[in-house]
Amino acid sequence: MGYNGKNRRLRGSVIRKSSLKFGTKLISSVIAIPIAAALEETSTKRSIVKTNSQILSNVSLKKNEKAQKCKIYIDNIRSITDNKYKYIIADLITLIKENQSLKKTILLKNNELEKLKLRKKLFTFFPRKKSKIEADISRTITDIEDLSNRKQIETLNAEGLRNLIVEEKILSLKELLNSSKLLLSDDRPSFFNNQSVYHSSILNRVKAQISFMPNIYISHCPALTITAPCIDLFFFGKGIIFKCNGEFAIIGYENLNCKYKEVKIKEDESFNIHDYTLDSYTFLYPRNDGRADLRYSYNPQIPIIKYGKLSLETSRGLSLNLFFNNYFTGLQL
Repeated sequence: MGYNGKNRRLRGSVIRKSSLKFGTKLISSVIAIPIAAALEETSTKRSIVKTNSQILSNVSLKKNEKAQKCKIYIDNIRSITDNKYKYIIADLITLIKENQSLKKTILLKNNELEKLKLRKKLFTFFPRKKSKIEADISRTITDIEDLSNRKQIETLNAEGLRNLIVEEKILSLKELLNSSKLLLSDDRPSFFNNQSVYHSSILNRVKAQISFMPNIYISHCPALTITAPCIDLFFFGKGIIFKCNGEFAIIGYENLNCKYKEVKIKEDESFNIHDYTLDSYTFLYPRNDGRADLRYSYNPQIPIIKYGKLSLETSRGLSLNLFFNNYFTGLQL
């Protein structure tokens, strides 16, 4: 019987299963080490990015919160209106509702007009049908014009608030008020009885503008207008009109609890003391004796400013403070 070379097995040519498993594990571990390191580095980068994004989002949230805080808003403004002047507000609300109804009708008529114009194009080669559609178009245009003419200007009729003697007294302060700077706050007046100096960061104050111009929302020119974010005050002879987010409220002077006093406010290091009454200086981190705390490397001087604070308060929930840069100006008003 001859030798069959094909079936010959060489020594050492057989790979055992245990060796194969060991080699597979070795190769897997060699490959897995750099992959794990890469994945760990990627996850670390992601966590860093996530942390940075969280920090940025927290900063933006704080900025938004501060921006949202810096506005004066009266909840349910109609509830503070005096019963004596509720009819003025009611008349305005009725007028607004009538105009809204007219706007809806005009919108429907305009839609109808567009459909008629489209039909006119479709029936171009049908003279009788076309002439009838043209008549309908003309009638619809006339209806729209009539409805538009019926719309009234949405203004508050302030005739019942006029008192020319008082308004002349307010107008006599025009030059003095125009040269003054004003801040508005909705902090409770009782809050200012607790301490002698207040920090600006705990007060919800906004800058306000003073003017003596007519207003498109009111039928008569106010004697004085104070404008701030989200709120406007219109002073007349018998009371004040408050406008907040498009809604109005009216309060007579007889129902206003007005108090005037001098307050001291600790401003920040960037505050410009020009046109303000300076009381004294302190530090951002003061010691008990008033000197600078040397434990802090950044400890700038902080001005303490005197303000004249006019508080307007009612039993119906109104609470507003007007801060004048000049004590005498607010006292005169």
